[in-house]
Amino acid sequence: MAPCGVLVMMVVMLVLVVVTAAAVVIIVMVVMMLVLVLVAAAAVVVIVVVMMMLVLVVVTAAAVVVIMVMVMMMFVLVVVAAAAVVVIIVMMVVMLVLVVVTAAAVVAIFVMVVMMLVLVVVTAAAVVAIFVMVMMFVLMLVRFFYFLCVRSGFFLLLFCHCCRLLIRNNI
Repeated sequence: MAPCGVLVMMVVMLVLVVVTAAAVVIIVMVVMMLVLVLVAAAAVVVIVVVMMMLVLVVVTAAAVVVIMVMVMMMFVLVVVAAAAVVVIIVMMVVMLVLVVVTAAAVVAIFVMVVMMLVLVVVTAAAVVAIFVMVMMFVLMLVRFFYFLCVRSGFFLLLFCHCCRLLIRNNI
């Protein structure tokens, strides 16, 4: 049995070597497949991470742009609001000046109207006084001439003198 045993042992050893080699090859291939799967998975993870980083960069840039636009809009709104406040203050000052000027004009017109009324009343009083004085003077002259005519013969003499002048000048 020795030669057969050796042959069997050699076959068994050969089978064991082949099976072991096959097992080693399979294990190496499985390990390599695992390594490839892990590398591929790592590559996928890296690609996903890079894509997420790109998305985050784009979103961050968009957020920065939006924030800058909003800050600029707020600045413009603040400037416009400040300009509106200045315009409102100027308008209020102008309105106050107009109210004061209008009030002063109303007071001046009222004073002028009162002065005109006083002048009209004083002028009317002066006219009445002058009229009364003229009437008194006329009445005094009428009385004087009445006295001269009735009580003295002055008017008769005056009439005769006028007639004599008319006759002498041949009129």
